[in-house]
Amino acid sequence: MLRQKFDSLNSEQLLLGFLILVSGYMVAQTFQWNRVTAIFPRYIGLATLIGSALLLFRDYLPEPLHTVVTGDTSITGGRQETDEVKEKKSEEQLRRRRTSLIGRSHLPSSPQCSSRYTSV
Repeated sequence: MLRQKFDSLNSEQLLLGFLILVSGYMVAQTFQWNRVTAIFPRYIGLATLIGSALLLFRDYLPEPLHTVVTGDTSITGGRQETDEVKEKKSEEQLRRRRTSLIGRSHLPSSPQCSSRYTSV
């Protein structure tokens, strides 16, 4: 019975379980420290503990919380762009570069000797 439970575990579940154990230990140890000193480690440990627990038990969460935990989100808060939008933006940037290069003359007016750019 117990052997079947361990056989069904995957590496993600083992890692999340390890994170829960380590962060729980970290939070428990902060109660021995000065109150001001323990603020940062305690909050980071709690955030790790809660995040790991949410990921570990995400299949059992209610639907609104499940979509928050498993949904595609961007850390920077930017929206995800579709391939069409990215393609349009790249075409527009290419068009702007071409029109800005038309007015400039980056090319020399006469052919240049290749020895001018190389040295022996």
